[in-house]
Amino acid sequence: MRIVAWNCNERFDRNYLYLRDLDFDVAVVTECGPFDPGMDETREVTSVLKLGVDQPGHTKHIGVLARSPWRVEPLPLAADQPWLLPARVTGPADFTVLGVWALGREWVERGIDYAMQTTRVVAEVLPTIDGPVVLAGDLNAPILSSPVDARRHAESVTRLQAHGLVSAFTAARGDADPLTEPTLFHQWKAEQPFHVDHVFIPKEWTSGIGLRVGTYSEWVATKRSDHVPVIVDLSLPGTPQ
Repeated sequence: MRIVAWNCNERFDRNYLYLRDLDFDVAVVTECGPFDPGMDETREVTSVLKLGVDQPGHTKHIGVLARSPWRVEPLPLAADQPWLLPARVTGPADFTVLGVWALGREWVERGIDYAMQTTRVVAEVLPTIDGPVVLAGDLNAPILSSPVDARRHAESVTRLQAHGLVSAFTAARGDADPLTEPTLFHQWKAEQPFHVDHVFIPKEWTSGIGLRVGTYSEWVATKRSDHVPVIVDLSLPGTPQ
């Protein structure tokens, strides 16, 4: 199974074609928009979408997409966590996806910062779910220039590990510095790299894991998005290989 996490920076009618070229099975796509009903290409997918900021003029969504033999179905939303889209994936294996797009403080109550949004997902939502879980998306963290943000992100990673979830990047790269493979180039600039897009998977899924992170030249310099995709290949226990 191939999981992709990508902040496509809107323009989804065009950017979906780049996503499809990655041959994804399940994708968590942030800052996306609804499919154009006239797009024949979208007939191959099932999708669950949620408007990230439910205010006039905002069109950016969180989306979870699946291609056959996988399907995705909606799950009840957490009304007080607008940054979260839970969905159920069924197919050769069944699991829950927690799609996250951490929002700017101006769009959330009480000014909750980026890292605290993921903290709340891990503390309040994850313990209520039975079975395998994938948490993925644009967490907008860690922002290393903010010690508090970096600490909170590290605490979330530790809590995820306590629930049996590990970073796909760490599982594939070991102790490598994530900034060697950035996922965001702030203001579209190569000299402003961050690694803020993540895929967390069950530890028992990590055997034989493959991971690829998109490059600046292919994804950002070409103006597809200021983010690049994180592409994770998995051999799930108990599924046909």
